[in-house]
Amino acid sequence: MSLSRGGGHTEGRTQLPVIRLQSEVVGSGLCAACGTCVAVCPDGCLEFGVETPVYRGGCTGCSACVESCPGKYLPMPDLEHHTFGRHRGDEQDLGVYHSAYVGYAVESGVRETGTSGGVVTALLGALLAEGYVTAVLATTFDTNLPYRPVPVLLRDWHSVQAAAQSKYALTPQLTALRDARPSDRLAVVGLPCQVAGLRKASLAGHLRQEIVLSVGLFCLSSFHLDATRFIVEQVMGLFLDDVTRLEYRHGPFPGSFSVSTRAGERHSMPYSEAKQYLRMFRPYRCIVCFDWSAELADISAGDLWSDPSRHGYTSLLVRTPGGAKALEIAERLEAVRVEPVGRALIVQNPGFYYKKHGNAVFIRDARRYGLPCPTYP
Repeated sequence: MSLSRGGGHTEGRTQLPVIRLQSEVVGSGLCAACGTCVAVCPDGCLEFGVETPVYRGGCTGCSACVESCPGKYLPMPDLEHHTFGRHRGDEQDLGVYHSAYVGYAVESGVRETGTSGGVVTALLGALLAEGYVTAVLATTFDTNLPYRPVPVLLRDWHSVQAAAQSKYALTPQLTALRDARPSDRLAVVGLPCQVAGLRKASLAGHLRQEIVLSVGLFCLSSFHLDATRFIVEQVMGLFLDDVTRLEYRHGPFPGSFSVSTRAGERHSMPYSEAKQYLRMFRPYRCIVCFDWSAELADISAGDLWSDPSRHGYTSLLVRTPGGAKALEIAERLEAVRVEPVGRALIVQNPGFYYKKHGNAVFIRDARRYGLPCPTYP
């Protein structure tokens, strides 16, 4: 993070909250690259660089960035009470929720292009059609660098459908909040850390946009963009600059890592193979993360791996009245079909095991040996 201003003038560094952000979060490896700090800065003095925030000067010392950042300090009891009005029970390792479902998008094209079931895409389209939201914050690919995921506000069904499927690279999702209009009612799709940033910013009073719905995605880990580059160049033997289209989960569940090139060729490998390479590039902050199911979202969604007869279905956890309302709209408009299921069907997922068991051991050891680790009161 650059701390010098144009013209050579240097601000009083020890007094700037942005310096704390650098030393306590970015410099210690705890930045989740969620983009919350950029989104909430009222002075516009932060931008996002290569997977970390960059200071451009002009900090007035409001502390919004530090108070909203979920990277180091994550007061889950406070955030749960702020979001749900209560705390989780002792056995709620999926967080607070009141119902679980599996389902799929009714429209076959939506279901086929989604990562698993297409429910998130169909749900968002229904909310736009109903006028329940005016824009959706989601992830698409950079038009100039079609292998790089970027956050964007989407305002029509065609754009939402084009943005379907997971993108497995660090993306400063919440930076796109800066593009919202004052009258917008937003649905935000995000990973657990990004949803946590939303909730923490809201708790601290720094969230200026109206967020009608947060859709959290189940997350084993995000990955450095180096992972995508490695697969394309080292494993597939292609040039990244020749890529015209990239899909991490193309085709029937669980999909394939697919690359189209300027020569009109398509190259692919099974997702089961690609994910082994992706996991070589897990950021440190993802290894010390405990949240798999986006425990602070209104509604959480992800792959269903536990039932082979339902491959190509989406798992859903409805956590708030807002999440229930959104699902009701999607069902009423016949955009999705869902059926209730028990907890056991949801947690039989590799990501759950990684976060709640594997990462739990790493977090324990990080604390034991004095490594940087988020605080989870």
